[in-house]
Amino acid sequence: MAATVAATLALAGWWLHGSVTAPATHPALASAPAQPPAAASAAQPPPLRFEPFTQTQVDQFLSQARKVEAINDPLQRCLAYPDPPGSHWNADAVKAYCHYRYQPGISFDEARRLIERGHAAELDRQLADALHQQLTDPAARGMLDHIYQNAFDDGSFDIRPTLDAWKRQSPNSAFAYAASGMAYARMAATARGEKFISDTPPDAILSMDRLAQEADTDLRHAIALDPRLTPVYASMMDIGRMTLGRDYALQAREAGLKIAPADFLLYATANVMAEPKWGGTPGELEALRRLELSHAAQNPLLYLNATDVRLREFNFYSCRCDTPPELALMMHTLQDVASFDPLDSAGQSADTAQQHTLAAVYYAEVIRFANRPNDRLSRAFALVPLGYPSWARDEISAVAPQLPGKGAVYRGLGYADLELEENTRATGELEQAVRLDPTDKWSWESLGLIYGGTGQWDNAWDVADQLIRIEPDAPDGWQLRAQVQMEQPRAGLADTVQAFAERFGDRPDQQAALNRMRDALAHLKH
Repeated sequence: MAATVAATLALAGWWLHGSVTAPATHPALASAPAQPPAAASAAQPPPLRFEPFTQTQVDQFLSQARKVEAINDPLQRCLAYPDPPGSHWNADAVKAYCHYRYQPGISFDEARRLIERGHAAELDRQLADALHQQLTDPAARGMLDHIYQNAFDDGSFDIRPTLDAWKRQSPNSAFAYAASGMAYARMAATARGEKFISDTPPDAILSMDRLAQEADTDLRHAIALDPRLTPVYASMMDIGRMTLGRDYALQAREAGLKIAPADFLLYATANVMAEPKWGGTPGELEALRRLELSHAAQNPLLYLNATDVRLREFNFYSCRCDTPPELALMMHTLQDVASFDPLDSAGQSADTAQQHTLAAVYYAEVIRFANRPNDRLSRAFALVPLGYPSWARDEISAVAPQLPGKGAVYRGLGYADLELEENTRATGELEQAVRLDPTDKWSWESLGLIYGGTGQWDNAWDVADQLIRIEPDAPDGWQLRAQVQMEQPRAGLADTVQAFAERFGDRPDQQAALNRMRDALAHLKH
């Protein structure tokens, strides 16, 4: 049974006046060692072998996924979707996450319209109903958390007039102050930027600190009005990790988990700040994982949090993770159910490593849980080399109107059409790709191959110049320049051979190209 407001006020009361007397750690976390204990006699497990999904596994998976993606209802589509090959995803967790991702909610635009019409009380009523459902209905786990993350976790100054108007209309609304505080917290993160603090300009740090204080004021007021609002504690952990200090963040974690000991958002936020780079320890991460698993029967979403801990234990979110040992560990960890964010990161790592079977599967699971236009675009790039260029082209064409002005859309169309041997159509698409993104090296290289192969020497020459400008220490532009000079022919081959030899003469993989240039130059001299 959920705690009443009266009961929970006592638990969160230390926030109301800025007190720091509450214990800073959950009892299950209080004794977490700096390093997880290891038995002295235990043998080290053998290293994991990297064994990517096979073409057969992926063909079967994609066949099922493609059929399921025809289902219109997003919840039913998510529930029917296949899990990754060889995985053992917890069925209750998958079901809970599908419901979490596709439950009804309130968007910021809907909230803004109500506030602008003077109906803030109706917005408060709808949010109170969402909170009630989150506390009482297992099918609505995290409903209020999800609304707040989608509607108010926004670092744009554009939303401030709306939130300030809401507070004026409803001065006693915990929901209004929670939304305002969450937005201030995100604005503080935006002001700080993504650089290390040592590389962050002083004025950005001052802005971050000022906005974090604004966030703290509103967040404290929100839980003074109603301490059951779990998004408040998540935002407090964020600004504590960012600038107000680890003690502040730990106290927010403690207060939140007392009120909602099985809350998905709170554990997701706690996992981040338990990483060593934020002052945590491996032991703290492991203690959180055990705590999450101990509450997973109450809320199966916590199985996803436990997987997240395992990923953080090997610094997954901060590494390229594209070497065979890293990919093996990533695949092993993702045999357990995960949220769409790490699945998206896994797809990117697989892309970097040119492991197309992995990329196709992980991006497909992202589509299952998020289904954003960029997710479909990312998977389409993996579909082409797996033998599905027509499907890839159809997917890109479908999402193109939602991604206006994005060069990658035309690069993807060109990629699929080259595989379909539709070279004329591909040429136009790749030309549009480089118009939208002049730094798109792959599209320039592809155009160079097309122009060089069809004797369009002036176009090929221009492409060679562009490739050399983009990356002068890469051989591709120089090779294309030499090709034009040898085959058109065009003057200046001797200068190109000299420049090529100076830059790439000691590279074994460029010796064949250098020898062809030298042979052509010798032939010209005779």
